[in-house]
Amino acid sequence: WFDRAHSIYFDYLSETGIIGLLTYLSIFVIILWRFVKPMFYFLRPEKIKDGANHGGKLAVERALVFALPVGYLVQGLAIFDVFPMYINLFLFFAFCHYYFYVQQPNQK
Repeated sequence: WFDRAHSIYFDYLSETGIIGLLTYLSIFVIILWRFVKPMFYFLRPEKIKDGANHGGKLAVERALVFALPVGYLVQGLAIFDVFPMYINLFLFFAFCHYYFYVQQPNQK
């Protein structure tokens, strides 16, 4: 590992260029946007009086979707990616797919 930068940002920038770095960061921007977007929907006046429940998502799930990418990106300032980090990253991506795209049985 002597030839790797000790920052995921510099590592992706040196290996894939600015386009690769922006593409990599856009994954996390899209995840955080998908997380924040429903909050704006539930802040509408007609939704507040009906009692917003954030689409039936549990508070723990919402906390995980916000905290895990933030923690990963802050950790990436000083540590380069290794295999166990990739496993956790792709498990997080799978959880986000479930969280954002898999319909719950009571939803249509």
